[in-house]
Amino acid sequence: MKLTIDEEFNLNEPIDKVWNYLQDVKKVVICVPGATITEIIDDKNFTGKISVKIGPITSNYDGKGEITESNYETKEMKISGKGVDAKGQGNAEMEMTAKLIVIEDKITQMTATMNVIISGKVAQLGSRMIKAVNKQMFKKFVKNLTENLANEENIDYDKQNKPVGAISIGLIVFFLAITSPFRKLFNWIFRRNKK
Repeated sequence: MKLTIDEEFNLNEPIDKVWNYLQDVKKVVICVPGATITEIIDDKNFTGKISVKIGPITSNYDGKGEITESNYETKEMKISGKGVDAKGQGNAEMEMTAKLIVIEDKITQMTATMNVIISGKVAQLGSRMIKAVNKQMFKKFVKNLTENLANEENIDYDKQNKPVGAISIGLIVFFLAITSPFRKLFNWIFRRNKK
């Protein structure tokens, strides 16, 4: 399944501060719900894990990431990543382009476009459900990024993130499952996982 996801948000911080923060992989990953770094290979390559819970399905991906472009002049960066489900039940690939723009003196806008390819159990839930969960994850990412930028000196960048799967995500998935065309598929997956 292929998805394109576009996001845009503002940060109440100067553009250079945001840019410098985003250049540090450890600092970025701690903002991503369910993600941890297992190894920083160099300043552009790293390995990590991410755990995502969608309804009855929890997927744990082991993967590699690379900052493929980082242009200070245009304030644009590109990141690619590939992950394999730890149980061999699927994989995911992602390419993201992010750009920073000055809105006002201390307000920075970030736009991001993600091209995602997902296969396996999670893909069976359908693009509508995956996009809804992704939107919740992105909201948490923005919240974490905003808080960490404002309080950078007090953050423990070695702490491990918990798997994403908060009640809000569960409720969204449940609502979509009972009101969408994916209801039968969701019920089938849920029954199958209970066995």
